[in-house]
Amino acid sequence: LSTRPTSGMPYEKSILRALVFMLMVWTLQRIRVGNEFVVSSISMRVVDDVDAVNERASLAHSNAAESRADCDEDFLDNKVVLDAIEVAAVNNENNNKDGKSDQQQQPVWPKIACFIMTHSGNHKTRVRKVLATWGKRCDRLILASNVTDDAIGAIAMTSKATWQNLWRKLQETLEYVWDDHVNHHHHLGRDNAKHDPVEQDESNDAEWFFLKADDDSYIIMENLKSFLAQQMAERNHNRNNNNNHNDVPLIFGRHFGVSIKKLKQDVGDPNYVTRIAQHYEWDRDDGDGDDEHTAFRFPSGGSAYVFNQAYMKLLVDGIHNASAYSINPKAKPPEDLSQALLAYEQSDGSVVVQPTRDEAADHAERFHMFAPSEMYSLERWKPHSWVYKMAPDGIQKGERCCSKNTVSFHQMDRYPGLMEYMERQLYDAVAIHDDDDDHSDEYAQ
Repeated sequence: LSTRPTSGMPYEKSILRALVFMLMVWTLQRIRVGNEFVVSSISMRVVDDVDAVNERASLAHSNAAESRADCDEDFLDNKVVLDAIEVAAVNNENNNKDGKSDQQQQPVWPKIACFIMTHSGNHKTRVRKVLATWGKRCDRLILASNVTDDAIGAIAMTSKATWQNLWRKLQETLEYVWDDHVNHHHHLGRDNAKHDPVEQDESNDAEWFFLKADDDSYIIMENLKSFLAQQMAERNHNRNNNNNHNDVPLIFGRHFGVSIKKLKQDVGDPNYVTRIAQHYEWDRDDGDGDDEHTAFRFPSGGSAYVFNQAYMKLLVDGIHNASAYSINPKAKPPEDLSQALLAYEQSDGSVVVQPTRDEAADHAERFHMFAPSEMYSLERWKPHSWVYKMAPDGIQKGERCCSKNTVSFHQMDRYPGLMEYMERQLYDAVAIHDDDDDHSDEYAQ
């Protein structure tokens, strides 16, 4: 710009106008550059955000695909059985107090105190797997072992840690649970998550049941509670809602049946079996001597069995009754048969194992003595093996082997990794498949 003074304008004013004009031009240039910078920054941030969203969506899709692939895995032919099982929806235990009519009310789920028979050799293997899977769903958990282990909450029993001593160990465990927890209203076992002593909630109307299981069992706790709740509801209805089923000893499990001949072998005291068979008229054999017909039913210990407090009282009273189940001290009978005989005698023949087959599913079993794939095929077992002989109502395989409301499986340790696979299939896989569509919509948005 020329700095000459325009006609009629002082020199100083001309200089001032020039400086103002230059300042305005410089300012306008800075604003334009700044705007371009701001727009560019915003555009870069938008691109970055979109890229981040796409990356997260891609990662989520990848993880979901991996999870779906895991859930689609068929581990040792167990998937066909597990896919058919439906885990009962968690029940609101207070839904009978919200003003609903009798028709709208759902049965109150009971509380389950689980006691697991184990020994120190399995604390870091089987027991850890139980605690990481189904054991955390017990309302209380008692680990009856041969040594105390505070890390897992195991309690030492004095009985030897052998199969032959399981009956004695069970008696000791029952007395422990009854004397230290039920009878004296102390804490019932330990909290299943923290293993800290907790007091029983006396204000809760839910009834307590006691589950005996092994450290190689797998229990679907929701299905067990749902089954027991239905059983209690039916008994309440049949007794005009008097709720007096609490005083009736009840035990549920997979039915095993034995002949008198088999009883003599298993109990190890033929004289006792002869005496009790005559007293309760079991020895009706159509003149063929010790035939193979079922004389006595009891719940399979391997498949797990569950009983109410009235049944536990029957057992504890029987343990202290010298005339009940007075077998030869040298005999080593199995614990599942022994507890059933004790309860039977103590009740004068009135208490027996209750039906547990699923009538709505072609009488399929709820409680299982083997892993899912074995129950499906039974290929290890010949038609004349004990598996068939001890099934008083027959045994089914294939799609009819297992109820969709299955409660238990056994011998998980035969297949390393099966416990974790079952946990994933029954709980995680269902949630993943149910959420797939929701996630897809979320990523699209």
